[in-house]
Amino acid sequence: MISRKNIITLNKHACEMISGVGAFYGDQANTVKEDAYVLVNLKLGYETEKFDIYVWGRNLFDKEYHTIKYDWDGMELVQDAEPFCAGLSVAWRF
Repeated sequence: MISRKNIITLNKHACEMISGVGAFYGDQANTVKEDAYVLVNLKLGYETEKFDIYVWGRNLFDKEYHTIKYDWDGMELVQDAEPFCAGLSVAWRF
């Protein structure tokens, strides 16, 4: 009798995430406004019993927006959000 063992079983994986944030104000008087924005992220890859490999991207359309925005004694202060970012992730199980 010949026994066979599956060495690698590939499972394709794709994940797209679209997230939106509504407009918000950074002060109590509602004078410092950040407009609404939409972000698109993507993750594609393979999963096996031994390893996973993914190509991913965040903020695919390089949307410029602020995560924090407020008024400080007449000056508008903001914190810029992360720009487009892409990478490769590998996980190995042993």
